[in-house]
Amino acid sequence: MQDVAFLLWKESWELEKNPMASKGSPLHGPRIKLIEKAQNLFAETKEHTFESKAAEEHAKLLRCD
Repeated sequence: MQDVAFLLWKESWELEKNPMASKGSPLHGPRIKLIEKAQNLFAETKEHTFESKAAEEHAKLLRCD
């Protein structure tokens, strides 16, 4: 499951490279959802507590942007 979480997080970074992924664009919401899904998967294990918290904070910052 953690491999999937890393892939989701990586995919969110790929979306960030797209100029259409800025706040208010149709890609902004899906990007945040990918990060939230990754955060939930990371939260399933104690070994990935840091990654879970980092993904959670990343999504919060994108919402505020």
